[in-house]
Amino acid sequence: MRRYRVEIFDKDFQLISHASVDSDDVDIRDDYVTLDTSEMTVPEQIIVERKNYAVLRNGTDIVYQGVVSDYEYKDGTTEIKCLPLLSFMDVQVYLKRSTLRNTAIETILKQKLEAVYANADTLQKLTGLTITTSGSTVNTSFSGNDDLVNLYDVAQEALRKYSILCKWGLDISNRKVTCSIEHISNATQIYIDLTVPDVIEHTIHIQAIANSFNKIKYYNQDNPSQTITYYIHPDGSVNSTNSNRLTPVIYCERLAQEQDLDGVQLTWEQVALGNAKSTMVNSSYDNEITVTYMADSKLIKRGDVGQVYKLIDQNGVIYTSILTGYEADSSDTVTLLFGMIRTSLTSILRMERRS
Repeated sequence: MRRYRVEIFDKDFQLISHASVDSDDVDIRDDYVTLDTSEMTVPEQIIVERKNYAVLRNGTDIVYQGVVSDYEYKDGTTEIKCLPLLSFMDVQVYLKRSTLRNTAIETILKQKLEAVYANADTLQKLTGLTITTSGSTVNTSFSGNDDLVNLYDVAQEALRKYSILCKWGLDISNRKVTCSIEHISNATQIYIDLTVPDVIEHTIHIQAIANSFNKIKYYNQDNPSQTITYYIHPDGSVNSTNSNRLTPVIYCERLAQEQDLDGVQLTWEQVALGNAKSTMVNSSYDNEITVTYMADSKLIKRGDVGQVYKLIDQNGVIYTSILTGYEADSSDTVTLLFGMIRTSLTSILRMERRS
């Protein structure tokens, strides 16, 4: 059993309370895919309010940062529930989809978040909000047809389609809420041998998401003798080049037609390409891999969310995925969560409640 220190800060980063808490009384669930709630039971009554920041430390190491969503005083204790900082993106905004053609999605996300949290409303704004971007990804597309979107849904698709990660944090000493909108780098990869004794258990689930096509043939609706076929490639690019493609082939046929988009006349091929980019995604992240190990392991390294891992099973098969979350509970174990799929009933119900 470990001993943590929990610190509660108000929106202006003033420390309003702190206490010690045993690892037996902490259940951390930090998941990019589901926005799971973490819980802790402090063995005394401490000052806390909804929307406060909660920081959990193990010595000088930060174990968890979140936003208080609920609390209850019970039998001399304080039961606290927290959402991950990523939940700041769980907000509906107006986004004119035609701007996605020429404006980088990284810039759009930054502008929308600043409009929500860096405005004149002092009760709504996030003190010290600092957003940085790297990359300039234009001509993107996302699910839905109208111009009202949830930024968290956009962030989810941006990760799966374009390998763009929104990484949130608290810089307590400088009184900042930080958000980095960045591309996942494959330059540094962490290897885990799933056969080492430190791995208590692991699961590997590979699943094709519905309508996750990687080859689509389009017919010109006004002249069906004209066709074009688009493919998606391992780097996520979509074009009509029939080489270096994703397999196994998941194929369908569709119609496309000339279209006027906000005064811009699009050819049927441009419409088809836009549809293909909206539909086809690199399926490298269409998996759910979990690895459970002892928290004091010297062999297993927990990287940041977005870190690319290669996991090697007992047959020597290598699975490539990204870290999308982790869990740590009272058993002194840590479970790493990889990929964009969640199959547990609890996770599915959480995602359905959000939608």
